[in-house]
Amino acid sequence: MLIDLHCHSLHSDGAFSAEDLIAGANKQKIELFAITDHDTCLSNQKLENDFTGQAIKGVEVTAMDESETRHLLVYHSDRSKDWGLFVERLSEVQLARRKRVLKIVEILADDGIELKDRDFLNTNKTLGRPDVAKALVREGFAKNMNDAFKRYLFDGGKADLPVEGFSVSECLGLAKDAGGVVALAHPHQYEAEKFINIYKDEGLSGLEVYYRPYKSKQKRRFRQLAVKYDLVMTGGSDFHGNGRLSPELGIEYPDEYQDSIKEWLCL
Repeated sequence: MLIDLHCHSLHSDGAFSAEDLIAGANKQKIELFAITDHDTCLSNQKLENDFTGQAIKGVEVTAMDESETRHLLVYHSDRSKDWGLFVERLSEVQLARRKRVLKIVEILADDGIELKDRDFLNTNKTLGRPDVAKALVREGFAKNMNDAFKRYLFDGGKADLPVEGFSVSECLGLAKDAGGVVALAHPHQYEAEKFINIYKDEGLSGLEVYYRPYKSKQKRRFRQLAVKYDLVMTGGSDFHGNGRLSPELGIEYPDEYQDSIKEWLCL
C-alpha cells in the first residue's frame, strides 16, 4: 500500500501548495494521505475536499520535552470528537511564534542588521528562524541559510529566543481530548526508547518506522522498538520539495501492518 502520513506545504516550510501536494498524491495513487504542516492545520480542509483516497487530518507539532524540542505527528482519528479543540490551541501557538519572529527581527535591527523588506511576516504560515534566515540571505546579510544561522541565528545566541508552545504532555493530553492519536516523528533524532518509556502511558501510541530516508537497518531497529512497546508503525516521506519540480510523495507500507494502522486511524 502506498501511503504518506508526513509531508509539508507552503503553510509551513514546504515548497508546494496544499493543492499541488494533493494533485501529486492523487496522480501517484496514494491510498492514505495526510499533510502535516508544522503547527498548523490550514491544509486539512482542502485535503478532505480534494483527495481521492483516504484523507487524514494531521499536523506536526513542535513540543518541548523539558528543554529539548520534539516533533510529534498528530492525526485526527476519532471523528466523534472535536478536532477544533486542537486547532484552537495551535492558533494560540501560531500567534506566540509570530511575536517571537518579530522580536528576533527587532533584535537584529538593534545590532545594525535591519531587514528592509518584511513582507515575509505577512503570512498565515508557521513562522520561525528559517524565515528570518531566508530574509537575511535575500538582503545580502548572509551567503546562504547555513551562513545566516552561523552568524546571526545560532542556538544560544542573542536571537535564539525560547519557543512558546506545547509541552509533550500537553500535546498528548489535548490530542486525546480532540480525538487524536500521536506518533513520534523521525525517531533517529532522539533517544527514542527513553522517550517512549516516559510518554507511552500518557498517550504516545505510534512510531514513524517507515520514514523515507531510512535504510533497512534503521527500519529494522525502529520496527523492533515499535513491536517491543506495542506502538503502531507509521510512515511518510517528510517531503518539503525544495528544488523539486513536482511533488515526490509516498512510501511503500507493508501489507502485514495495514490493518493495525487503519484501526489506529479509525478507518
